[in-house]
Amino acid sequence: MIGRKQSYHGISLGALAVGGHKARRDPFRDNLMEVRHAMPCDSYRGQGQDESDEGYVTRLIDDMEAQIRNAGEDRVAGVIIEPIVGAALGCMPPVSGYLQAVRDLCDRYDLLLIFDEIMCGMGRSGTYYHAWQHENVAPDILLTGKGMAAGHFPISGMLINREIYHVMESVGGFNHGQTFENYPLACAAALAVLNIIDEQKLLKNTSEMGELLMKRLKAEILPLPHVGHVRGGGLFLGLEFVKDKLLKESFGAADEISLSIARLGLDEFNIQFYPCGRSNGKDGDYLIIAPAFNIDEDHVEIIVSRLKALLTAFFSDFKAIR
Repeated sequence: MIGRKQSYHGISLGALAVGGHKARRDPFRDNLMEVRHAMPCDSYRGQGQDESDEGYVTRLIDDMEAQIRNAGEDRVAGVIIEPIVGAALGCMPPVSGYLQAVRDLCDRYDLLLIFDEIMCGMGRSGTYYHAWQHENVAPDILLTGKGMAAGHFPISGMLINREIYHVMESVGGFNHGQTFENYPLACAAALAVLNIIDEQKLLKNTSEMGELLMKRLKAEILPLPHVGHVRGGGLFLGLEFVKDKLLKESFGAADEISLSIARLGLDEFNIQFYPCGRSNGKDGDYLIIAPAFNIDEDHVEIIVSRLKALLTAFFSDFKAIR
């Protein structure tokens, strides 16, 4: 398999192996299968200042192709990526043309393309259920979950294309399963959630409120001294904090910036964000903003005003104690 650096796909040994989250892989590295990791699509830190999207995509695909060749073309089954990288890169979306270039590369080498949309899918990123629909690049296998039942019940799923289905059908099925898969209660919860999303037109709301929230974040939050980047799609948005905005210098790991901000937000500002970062072992303090699909304009203003007050208070105190 070919994964990507600074990616995360779960805590099983197989998922940790294909992921590139250094901090989460390291405790289990002696037990992980061999996987090669290509460079991530990180427009904030990876793309050159004067580098076009097309040039950046070419460089990324050249690196991914080199990983395939180095592993041996006949030994690679597929490529797995998150279309919008969640916990490992703080809602980093792909640059234009990247997903199609990965699709073309997989087709050229007859590899399966797997999209992990556990975090970014099910309408979260502002498209009709699937994040790949932003660029209309379909995978061979799609992993989905989390938002499928809106947190009311644990459920996830794997969707496959017709070609894979026909192969499985021709060999008499797939004899690997788990005790609690196909659980009726989980499926009922997911079906109820999906019906509500359709009936209340929440995907349209996710897109519209996501655009508004991004606009307000760029206007009110991005100008703050230590906010280096705002990114994402729909209601799956992220902030990256830096010491120096010009140099993009990260804070030290011991400072626990994103975690400390999230704690202060809960304790004093009655608002919750998801802190993450340092998936490569050194860079990145991210905060993920992922509100409910049914928020309105008033909720957007509450999020932005409380976030601004939170960050202003935190960094004022942070400077004072240093």
